[in-house]
Amino acid sequence: MKNLKSRKQKGRQLEKFVAQVFEKIYPFAYARMDSGSGFRHKEDVTLPDNVIWHIECKNHNAPAINSWWEQAKVGCPAWKIPVLIYKLPYQNDPTVVLYLYHLIAFMGKQDISKIYPEDYTISMPFSQFVNYRDW
Repeated sequence: MKNLKSRKQKGRQLEKFVAQVFEKIYPFAYARMDSGSGFRHKEDVTLPDNVIWHIECKNHNAPAINSWWEQAKVGCPAWKIPVLIYKLPYQNDPTVVLYLYHLIAFMGKQDISKIYPEDYTISMPFSQFVNYRDW
């Protein structure tokens, strides 16, 4: 990645990258120009209506994962699933954070929210997340 001048530019770069990857899977995916600042839409990357992920992107020098995850959850509408995608300077592949029960439900096509408490999260490389074909 290029050396960027501002934190906002770094954030926009990650949002655009994520949107470009998702656009290959879901037409009409795009990075929001007003990412996070909208009244109705808080997500950084908007996906088609039939995709229930609420994407929050962070590109920072130092990790603040708990704070970022809280922001992703608070800004997420009740009918969507919060997904945090973050990148730190030493990472080639951004990291994805989501609830463990959502990941297992996607993999097994079943609702197991009563088995795993909501506060269990899992992280994985972004490339692995987007290449899971059954989603």
